Amino acid sequence: MAWWIPEVVRALVLGGGAVLVQRLIRRHGVAYAEEVFRETPRAGAAFLALADIAYYLIVVAYVAFTLELERHGAATRDQLQNVVASIGGLALIIGALHAFNVLVLPAVGRALVPPRRPPGRAKSRPTAAS
Repeated sequence: MAWWIPEVVRALVLGGGAVLVQRLIRRHGVAYAEEVFRETPRAGAAFLALADIAYYLIVVAYVAFTLELERHGAATRDQLQNVVASIGGLALIIGALHAFNVLVLPAVGRALVPPRRPPGRAKSRPTAAS
């Protein structure tokens, strides 16, 4: 097998997997973000858009760092092991980021909610007779 075939497979698996995972997160995460940001819906939509951008930047950077373009000749066992390790590494990074996001997002949503006044007496206004 030529040295470039595993590199093409790596790029396709990493890119295709990233698109698939992002679409799954987007499909199933919108309701979660709407619930977390129910008091500030524009913040929820903005958060999802920014999270998509960050997600793809991380994936593109990881793919760029892991591709090897200087090999010549046949693919080696080490190269194939490297391809498998890079796919597993990206899955680990995305999983950790997703878990962090799910754990931290509720705190962010609560922090954006304006404080509520406790129910009680209304402020008294001075009257004209005073």
